[in-house]
Amino acid sequence: GTGSPSTHAPAQPRASKAGSTTAAVQTVEEHPSTPTHGSHDHHHHHHRAEGLPPSAASAAAAEDNATGETPQQQHQHQHKQHKQQQQRGIQSSKAHDQEQQTPPPAKMSTATSTTNLNLAHLLHLDRLKSAKRRARASIAAVDIPVPATPGSQLNPEAGVRQLHHAPTLERRAVLDRAFSRARRRHGGPLRMVATFITAHTRWWAIAAIILRNPMLWTLLLAVAISASGLRRWLDPASPQYVLELGWLISSLLMLTNTCVPLALFSNGVWLHGKRFWEGNVKKGLIILAIKIVVLPWVQAACAKACGLSTAAGMSLVLLAICPCASTSFVIASKYNHGPEIVTFVTVLSTVLLVPLVLAALYIPPALGIYDYDTGHFPMT
Repeated sequence: GTGSPSTHAPAQPRASKAGSTTAAVQTVEEHPSTPTHGSHDHHHHHHRAEGLPPSAASAAAAEDNATGETPQQQHQHQHKQHKQQQQRGIQSSKAHDQEQQTPPPAKMSTATSTTNLNLAHLLHLDRLKSAKRRARASIAAVDIPVPATPGSQLNPEAGVRQLHHAPTLERRAVLDRAFSRARRRHGGPLRMVATFITAHTRWWAIAAIILRNPMLWTLLLAVAISASGLRRWLDPASPQYVLELGWLISSLLMLTNTCVPLALFSNGVWLHGKRFWEGNVKKGLIILAIKIVVLPWVQAACAKACGLSTAAGMSLVLLAICPCASTSFVIASKYNHGPEIVTFVTVLSTVLLVPLVLAALYIPPALGIYDYDTGHFPMT
């Protein structure tokens, strides 16, 4: 009675081993192409069951057979999962390598983006210009038939290129009809004007920049006031001066007197910490020579050609050798186009102002260009 548990306990693993061996042999016979994997897995489970107590061995066997798959199918399923994991790892490593090899996109600075926008705008304008040329060529290739007249040698199928042989009235009638057709086709005069404006965007952009310049408007306003006769009521030296308008001329004079000092002050602020002469000496000297040598002679020749008096001619000569206007620097710095050269020429012409004025006063009488007395000049 006491020996039966110890006698029959080891018999269960042996029976299990025998049954498992028989199943493995049958599996090998059924699948001769993969004999090793099934037998290996089965022996692995058999050895695991051999080393466990009966209850644990039965639990392991139940766990192995829970899915209803044979050991060979379980091995194939595990092998397939392993290959899928390897493929996912290879793909992730390739993606990581591509991310490392791909350089980060370069950030555009403000100047680069502005330059690209300007280039795109210019390319758009060039395309519009090319389309306009093609449209002109197609219009020139179309012949407008001219009606035949008695005694005329014109061919009714002739085009505009033969129109100069036609009588004036017929030519005008043909052109009027062609213009009327074009006007109707483009939607009337207003539509034609709108088409012209949209087709010449570059011209209108340049015109808008010029019209936004306050110097142009002030010059036009001054010319309009002088030509309209309002000056006799605004000028305090005029006998028709209106005292009630004195505040207007005082305000204008105050603004006029502050323009030049403000421009010189802005020029001085811009010069702080800049070596404006570096790389601009050659260009600056050429421009300065044109201004103080060539321009005075051009002014004197124009004054002589127009028959101006001696005082008016010498005024033009003296204005030609004066330093550059302060507004020149304002415009150059506004559009960032050569403020260094303008400053270089302004500084040199200011330094040379006194000897240049004296030379301009003495040279014309010496050469006989103008006749005036130089005896009251300081150097005589």
